[in-house]
Amino acid sequence: MKNATSIVKLQRHHNAPDLEVSFARRYIKDNGYEAPVLVVNRQRLIQAVTSFREAMPRVEPHFAIKANPDPSILRVLAGANCGFEFASKAELELLLNLGIDPSKTYFSNPIKSPGHLSFAAEQGVIWHVVDSVEELEKVKLINPRAKIYLRLKISNQGALWPLYGKFGASESEIDRLLKCARELGASINGLTFHVGSQCVDARAWRNGIDFALKIAHKLTLNNMSFELLNLGGGFPIAIAGDEPTIFDIAEQTNRLINSLPNTVKVIAEPGRYLVATAGCLVSEVAGIVKRNSENWLYLDTGIYNGLSEHVENFLYSLKIPEADGPNIEWTVAGPTCDSVDVLKNKHWLPANIRPRAQVFIPNSGAYTNAAACRFNGFEIPRVEVI
Repeated sequence: MKNATSIVKLQRHHNAPDLEVSFARRYIKDNGYEAPVLVVNRQRLIQAVTSFREAMPRVEPHFAIKANPDPSILRVLAGANCGFEFASKAELELLLNLGIDPSKTYFSNPIKSPGHLSFAAEQGVIWHVVDSVEELEKVKLINPRAKIYLRLKISNQGALWPLYGKFGASESEIDRLLKCARELGASINGLTFHVGSQCVDARAWRNGIDFALKIAHKLTLNNMSFELLNLGGGFPIAIAGDEPTIFDIAEQTNRLINSLPNTVKVIAEPGRYLVATAGCLVSEVAGIVKRNSENWLYLDTGIYNGLSEHVENFLYSLKIPEADGPNIEWTVAGPTCDSVDVLKNKHWLPANIRPRAQVFIPNSGAYTNAAACRFNGFEIPRVEVI
């Protein structure tokens, strides 16, 4: 029964790494290999949007562009009627180039440069997040017509990468922010929070909603209408297999969400959840070295040009179909001349790996090309959506 439950959980995650490896292998067989490439399954992108809506019908998903800003991916998500949130002028320009209505997007960076704010105002962006008095004053000065939503600081317990240290207004700061808003003639009409990236505690969103509703009461007391609740991101994918699914999270949150008046719009900002499992990064073995009895495997993709999340202990799985036989322990490194360019965890892989063997890395549709750079002249993985 336990195995059956695990299978169901993985299916509800729509995570099938072996399927994505097979999908990417077919692409390489048909097109050959020249350089690192992220092969993205179009249908899996659409399936992720569908699953999100199926789990939480009241919540409108708005893709966090930072997870993967490739225009071909954004185009597929837009075709699935997914909304968008952005954090910079460049990200907004991507949406404008795709014909996305800027008034239906959300400027969700709590610290916005004045130039980016001015550009967003010119384009007709309405909703802007703040988490400090200083940002509230800046937004009000540059775009007096902006609608404001407040980012709250909540616990990030259960998140693989906590985010609360950099952003979010604590409860002790709320009254000061509301006082500032009254003095500026501004109104805070929405609330948001972020549970942290790859959060594996399904209760985190419920706790965030509970806190937001408490602050919403303060908005009402200050004659500010509560119009928007943004559940943020952090929705996890299956890595170990015991992570909560989107349906598990929905079981914790839907009752609270559905109790809200129809006048309150509810959105969320899934990033990793929508794109990670649709992508498989394909790399190649550049070299193999034995160093002091340690087996070193060098790839043409590394921390700088595709695997930056490994710095934060994201558990990448490496598949090398060309190799077989008994597994041995490998230290895996990227191609650059920097000693930082080494994956933290040891990998158990076949002993008979050879240079030029292709390496397939599933669950890599998020933050690969998005966070990569061309350090040392190595290319950012190109994206192929098929």
